[in-house]
Amino acid sequence: MQDLLEMENLALEIVEKRILHWNCRGYVKMPKVLKNGQNINEIYLKWNKLSHLPHWIGKLKNITNLYLQHNQLVCLPEELGELSQLTVLDVTSNLICNLPAGIGHLHRLNCFLAAKNALSCIPDDFQMLQSLQILDFSCNSFKRIPDPILKCRGLQEINFDNNCLTSLPDNIVYLPHLSMLSVCGNKLLYLPFLPFMSNPFIAFENNCNLNYLSIWQGQQISSKSNGIFNPESPWNLPRAQGCFCIVLGPSRVPIGDIRVRDNSPGNGVPLVLPSRLKLISSGQGCQPSVPSLLELALRTVYSLGYNLSIQRKKIEKGYHFGMTRFCSNYQIYDSLPLVLQQQLTVGPTTLCYLCNSPIFTCGVIWVVMKEYYIEIDLDPLSHVLCIIVFCSVSCSSLYSQSERESIIHNNLVSRKLNWFPEK
Repeated sequence: MQDLLEMENLALEIVEKRILHWNCRGYVKMPKVLKNGQNINEIYLKWNKLSHLPHWIGKLKNITNLYLQHNQLVCLPEELGELSQLTVLDVTSNLICNLPAGIGHLHRLNCFLAAKNALSCIPDDFQMLQSLQILDFSCNSFKRIPDPILKCRGLQEINFDNNCLTSLPDNIVYLPHLSMLSVCGNKLLYLPFLPFMSNPFIAFENNCNLNYLSIWQGQQISSKSNGIFNPESPWNLPRAQGCFCIVLGPSRVPIGDIRVRDNSPGNGVPLVLPSRLKLISSGQGCQPSVPSLLELALRTVYSLGYNLSIQRKKIEKGYHFGMTRFCSNYQIYDSLPLVLQQQLTVGPTTLCYLCNSPIFTCGVIWVVMKEYYIEIDLDPLSHVLCIIVFCSVSCSSLYSQSERESIIHNNLVSRKLNWFPEK
């Protein structure tokens, strides 16, 4: 009798209301009476005990907001993709391992919150979510940021805190509207060597294996933080707590591609470089100094299809430090082997610090020591290793000469450190 009365009350609520607040009711299943709720726009089912969603959920065609935080969901049905009006989906704090293939049909979805689940991959049709602006995959089990996410061109905020990331994909820097990227509490070994096109706010605290920055990334983060770009000044890195734990010796940092020498024989700081940098040189001694034919071909063909350049321009509240990419004739790639097409589509690993030429697989590397601070006027200056890449020995030498002749005033030559290949 009591259950019948409750169903009648729910049915009446569904008829009279457009927004249902059914939080904290102990529901194990969605009430079947909701099956007739085609007029409902928003449903709040937080802090219940739902283990699955019914297949008839696809009939709720007018739902725009669905809140399912703190349940016991292990999966989502494919019929969820039939909710064509859905703009906000929140499944935070559940047990979800996989997303349904039909999720790409949610063409109006602009906010997807799935923190604190057990996700490690996503379906390919996720890339169809071209209206998606806010994505929260924090506290999951991702080892890499999946490629379909990078094709969601409308993304403005991305949160991958507390996953298992060791690196970020190179082409994440090309997301045109990205304003916030948070990757705190991962296992990052390095950040992208290119600056971001959109000059976003980047949070990367508590990546204890992160022990250096590229010069482009350090300059962009610093100029974003204090609105001032001055290559001679210490960097302002407000979200760097728990990073750059430079330890001389092998105990606390992973094996790297190169090792920066210190005064102790056999020791040094290992630095792990992007995997695409196959052939590196200091520009001195017997190390390789001539780019491979593959590298020269990639540089030439890429420049025929795209034009990349670093951009520093004054804006109302300081400086915009970013990168511009203009497409001129990318169809030229269509006749190339698929392996080359993929490399060209991802783009270069970095740009030459002197001439801005694209660099894919090999370059001349400088390692310098750069001062930085976290909070202005509150912290003493600390030091971070900084990597600079040139496209050739001639660019490296020309930069050194220009700095010695005071044509440029970055004071990088005097801070250079010696390094040697780790393996």
